[in-house]
Amino acid sequence: MNATPKPSWAGKDYTTYGDIVESFGYEVVAEEDFGDYQGDFCYILKSGNRIGYLIIGYGSCSGCDALQDAQPFCRCETDCVCDWSNVVQLRDSIFNRIKWESPENALPENEWWLHEDGMKDWLVSAYESAIKALDGEQG
Repeated sequence: MNATPKPSWAGKDYTTYGDIVESFGYEVVAEEDFGDYQGDFCYILKSGNRIGYLIIGYGSCSGCDALQDAQPFCRCETDCVCDWSNVVQLRDSIFNRIKWESPENALPENEWWLHEDGMKDWLVSAYESAIKALDGEQG
């Protein structure tokens, strides 16, 4: 069995959702964490003349957090044989969840993850601010 090597974007001892989002190569215009030991990371991203948003749910343990479950938790200094395929697959899955349209139109009020007070308001406001800034750059 061939192990998927540790990606260059992965953290030294473990990988964070921030590492994954940075690996996409988009500018992070705004970010917010809604929750405590479990919740959602919300990102507003810029790619050229597009503004998008991304929501990543997280949990407090490997039983309820996809990234904690996927990580091999190895501390290889050289010649690492740990398999990072689950982390790479999770990264690809997160990448495919980026939305490049307005959250005001795309987020129904009853989305299961819109549980935190102010979350949708923050997303819409941050998205609109990013669009205005982009329009200012282009105008």
